[in-house]
Amino acid sequence: MAPDGHPSVYVSSNGLLEVTAHSGTEKETVLNLSAKGRRHKVKVISALPSRFPFVEDLALSGNLVTDTAPLGLLLALRHLDLSRNKIEDISPLEPCVLLQRLNLESNKLLGIPAFLGRLVMLETCLLAFNKLSSPTDVSTMGRCPALTEVSLASNPLMDLPGAHHHALSSLPRVHILDGREVSQAERRAAASEVARGRMQLLEIRMEEQGKKLLEIRDGQV
Repeated sequence: MAPDGHPSVYVSSNGLLEVTAHSGTEKETVLNLSAKGRRHKVKVISALPSRFPFVEDLALSGNLVTDTAPLGLLLALRHLDLSRNKIEDISPLEPCVLLQRLNLESNKLLGIPAFLGRLVMLETCLLAFNKLSSPTDVSTMGRCPALTEVSLASNPLMDLPGAHHHALSSLPRVHILDGREVSQAERRAAASEVARGRMQLLEIRMEEQGKKLLEIRDGQV
């Protein structure tokens, strides 16, 4: 029996995921390769697609994975746990259109690719403890029609003024944010605060435009 409890999967000392040679492909739909309880951590996952093409629920938490390209070949994926790895880019996951739950907490993500907003079945997206810094990342997630749970804590974007209100306003269908249920009072307060901020921004822009018009007029006198 392999260290992770699966009879055909081993992790070498250099972090290479190795599959023992026997005929055919494994038809398992659930595969747990999380680091807990294993001697070596996974770094390279290139062997996964050819041997486990039907996996739907995959856990790789607590490893040293950086390259997500092999995961883009696992088209049956519904639940994917990549938390506590070294991942910076998830764009290779675009073909995984059946994803319902995606855990990317505690990685090194700098941004959220646009395809995430097109995952119509995505219900849970956990992104806390990354390096997300742009409010547009939240807006991208807001386009997911089935999304009901999100985590964003400990990202630089959540340190921006009004970030919590902006998140609530951009994620109208989400009812659990950072592990807490969102109340209707919170959502109303967020909508009010965002509307007030937009009005202030509009007033500033109108004032700037007025100053420019005065400068043009004075220049013509």
